[in-house]
Amino acid sequence: MEFKGSKEEWFISEMGLSKFVTTNDTNVCEIFTPYGIEGQANAHLIASAPKLLEALQGLTNEIEDCAEPNDWDTYTKAKAAIKQALNQ
Repeated sequence: MEFKGSKEEWFISEMGLSKFVTTNDTNVCEIFTPYGIEGQANAHLIASAPKLLEALQGLTNEIEDCAEPNDWDTYTKAKAAIKQALNQ
């Protein structure tokens, strides 16, 4: 399973009431933030998504190498989140 989105690091830039999650050359998304902290928190979560996905994939791979995780609810949720992130 491979992430098909922008491979560069995602970061946040601001312009007026909007926050942009961008790479060096691509806008990933724009978040209109008239109410401040909630929009800012959403922007930071979106910007961290590729690193979160990479960490979660690494963790589930390590679990699979060490155990049979078929009955683990948290593991199952992690695998479902990875599939959702990869649109599978």
